Amino acid sequence: MLSNLLTVTGQVATLFLMMAVGFVLGRAGKMTEAGRSQMSYLLLYIVCPCVMVDCFLVERTPALTQEVAVGSAAALACYLLFFAVSLLFFRRQPADARDTLRFAAVYGNIGFMGLPLVQSILGEEALVYGALALLAFNLTSWTLGVLIMGGRAAFSLRRAVLNPGVVGIGLGLLCFLSGLRFPSPVGASLSFLSDLNTPLAMVVIGTQLAEADLPSTFRQPRNYLVSFLRLALFPTLTALLLLPLRSSSGLYCALVLLSATPVAGTTSLFAQQFGNGNALVGGFAGGVHHPVNPALHPHPAPLRRAGQRDQHVLTVSADAAAPDGAAAFLFAQKLHVPKPLHSFVVPPVHMKFNT
Repeated sequence: MLSNLLTVTGQVATLFLMMAVGFVLGRAGKMTEAGRSQMSYLLLYIVCPCVMVDCFLVERTPALTQEVAVGSAAALACYLLFFAVSLLFFRRQPADARDTLRFAAVYGNIGFMGLPLVQSILGEEALVYGALALLAFNLTSWTLGVLIMGGRAAFSLRRAVLNPGVVGIGLGLLCFLSGLRFPSPVGASLSFLSDLNTPLAMVVIGTQLAEADLPSTFRQPRNYLVSFLRLALFPTLTALLLLPLRSSSGLYCALVLLSATPVAGTTSLFAQQFGNGNALVGGFAGGVHHPVNPALHPHPAPLRRAGQRDQHVLTVSADAAAPDGAAAFLFAQKLHVPKPLHSFVVPPVHMKFNT
C-alpha cells in the first residue's frame, strides 16, 4: 500500500516538475504567446490524434474488446450521471452563470491533464481507456453540453464528430477492430509523436499558470462548489458506478482518475460562443481541452468605461467549415488578449482586448 502511494506521488511530482519548467519559462518571458500557440497547435492537431491511434495498435483479444465496449458505455453513463447531478446545484444563480457553472462541474481537462496523468500512473496500455473517456467527452459536450449552454438552435451533430480527437479515436478503433497495421516507419513515427504528449502538455499548462490570476479565483465562493463537484463528488460517483461492472483495475482506475481532472478550458469557449460570455466564468480550468471544434471569428461589441480606451468583448460563433476549436485558442493568443480564453484559471470577468 505504501509503495503504491509513493509510486503515484512520484509520478505526480514528475508532472508538476514538467509544469514548473513551463511556469519558469513563462514568468521569465522566454515562452511567448506565439511559442505557446505553436506548441498547442502541435498538441491539438498532431500529437493528440497520434496518441489516440497509437494506443489502439494492440492485439485485439476478446477480453480487451469487451473492456472497450464496457468502458465506452461506462464513460457515457458517467457523463449522463454528472449532468443529472449538476441540475441539483446553482439553481439560485442567473441563467447564464448557472449553465456555465454546471458545464464547468461536469467536464474536466481530459486531454492536457488527464491523459498524461493516466499514462504516468497506469502506463501506456491504460491510454486505451483514456481514449474512450475522450470519445465520451466529445460526444456529450457537443450534444448535451450544447443543449445546456446554447439550446436546441445551437445543436449540431457534425460538430460532435469533426475534430482531431474523434477522428483519431475513429481511426484507432478501425485499426483495433480490423487488425490493420501501418508500415514500420509509420508506426514508429506515431509512437515517437505520441511520446511528446505528456511533456508538451505539462509545459503548456505551466506557461498558462504563469499568466493566471490565481488570487481572483480564490475570491469567488461558487468556484469552491464547482471544485467540490469536479474533484470530489463526481470521482466518488464514478468509483461507485463502476463497482458493479467488475471491470479490470486498469479501466476502473483510469476512468476514476479522468473524472477527477480540473475544469476543462472548453468551459470558457462554450460560454463565449453560446452567449454566456457575460457570466462570471470562474473556476479552475486546466488549460485548453482539445476536443472543441467551432471555428471562431471575432464579433466585437463596444464596451466603454470612463477613463478607458474603447474595448471590445471577444465573442465567437461556429463555422462548420473549420475542424477544431483550437482556432479559439490560437486566435486569442494572436490578439494578445490580456486574460486569454486559454488561461489555466478562467478569470471571472469579460474576455476583452484593447483597440
